[in-house]
Amino acid sequence: MKKNKGVMTRKSYKRKKEINKVWVKVKKVLIIFFIGFMCGLVYSNLFIGSDLIAKAETNESKEVIQIDQEEEKSLKSQKNAELESLEEIEELSNKCTLDEVSCKIKEVAEIYGIDWRLAVAISIHETGRYTSVAFNEKNNVGGNFRNGSLMVFEDLDKGIDFFISNLKNNYIDMGLNTIETIQPKYAPVGATNDPDNLNSRWVNGVYKYYKELGGK
Repeated sequence: MKKNKGVMTRKSYKRKKEINKVWVKVKKVLIIFFIGFMCGLVYSNLFIGSDLIAKAETNESKEVIQIDQEEEKSLKSQKNAELESLEEIEELSNKCTLDEVSCKIKEVAEIYGIDWRLAVAISIHETGRYTSVAFNEKNNVGGNFRNGSLMVFEDLDKGIDFFISNLKNNYIDMGLNTIETIQPKYAPVGATNDPDNLNSRWVNGVYKYYKELGGK
């Protein structure tokens, strides 16, 4: 008996059904695989992206730190330059512009804490601007006497130190701190060691040099 090709037998139907089931399973596997692949791709992109962002942020932080360090170095250099300039200005402002002897008297007077202009003015007057015999031969900068004779000092520094210390201890500290109050004791008019009566011009002479030095 001949089989009808157009009619599906029970056996062929069963096989087709099994094939369809397998194909459905295959499609499910393919879909799951595709979804997994896509998820992996997305995750990979996210991970790479976040890693790149992190690296970029790290590099940016390093650049910011480097810039901050450079700015800090620049500020330090600028401050050091400003300090050096201030020190130079201060040094120049404190630098003595007088003659060598007057500068030494000024320095010692400042150490003793007395008006250096007053000390220098008295010394210039007493020594005739450092030209007297007492100054050149005895290192006596203040016309200081002892037992009726001009005092002699070993060197100029000792002469200056005695002059300043005597002026401070025996005059300034005792309230004799002006030219007028110092004169009667320092250079009294009519003194036996002043036969030419030079002491009568002492106040005006000292004042002249005191004003030249900027005193008032």
